[in-house]
Amino acid sequence: MRTTTKLIATVAIMLAVTLTAVSCDESEGDPFVGYFDDGGFKGNYVLLDGTLIQVEVTEYTGDKSSLILPTSVNTGHGELKVTSIDPSVLSEATTITVPDGYNSSFFTTNSGLFSKLDSDHEVTIRMESSPSSEQLVDLVGTLGENVDIDFVKNPEYVFENGYLVDDGTLLCVTSWATSDIPDTVKEFSIGVFANSTLTSITIPSGMKSIAGAFQGMTTLESVTFATSPDSESSLTSIGNYTFANSGLKSISIPEGVQTIGINAFNDCESLTSIDLPSSIQTSTELPSWTFPL
Repeated sequence: MRTTTKLIATVAIMLAVTLTAVSCDESEGDPFVGYFDDGGFKGNYVLLDGTLIQVEVTEYTGDKSSLILPTSVNTGHGELKVTSIDPSVLSEATTITVPDGYNSSFFTTNSGLFSKLDSDHEVTIRMESSPSSEQLVDLVGTLGENVDIDFVKNPEYVFENGYLVDDGTLLCVTSWATSDIPDTVKEFSIGVFANSTLTSITIPSGMKSIAGAFQGMTTLESVTFATSPDSESSLTSIGNYTFANSGLKSISIPEGVQTIGINAFNDCESLTSIDLPSSIQTSTELPSWTFPL
């Protein structure tokens, strides 16, 4: 009888402790912090009154060279959508796959997810997701020069030599971009070189018109117009303000250019030499304020 009473008392104490633990962990108004280990991905998650606040991946113990970013993880509260990943999780990867439908907030500059990929080894990002062009501009702005992007679902995008191109339109120039603009570029978006510190640039042979692209680019000293094996430069027009207020010192405008816009070279104080093509018959056909005074 005494043994039975002792057993009942022990069970009662254990039950009370268990109920108290649950109450302390998930009491109303207090956040619940849990931990998970799913497929090598480790981290924590936070719930508040049953509402998911955060699911953060802080560590990966699997094959770190080839990494598929998780969209969700299994936890003690079921499968939960990942809201953040510590950048250090990606630091050793050589191939990173971004699955279809991935959280678009991870592509912003503020997320910093890809900020630690600028390392001493090459990294390829397999983009199976379809972020917007604005999100991609944010993304490439955080990448180092050892990183390449394979646009699996959107082949119209190209990331080459530090330039992001969308179906022929140059969208973004990274801080480490080379002077050779990719041949796939047919058009410049407005202000695309605004923050560039390049001193020389080679314009692809397929471009037909440039306007305002290099305005205010004080570091730019020289421009070369590329030619293809079968033809000369396709450029026919240099638009208004294209090189205005730049640091350009000399330029040889290619044959085929027929028009040069207003203020195209205005306030280029370092400009000392301009070679005009025969396709522009006389300097009197040029609009006023084309060249520096």
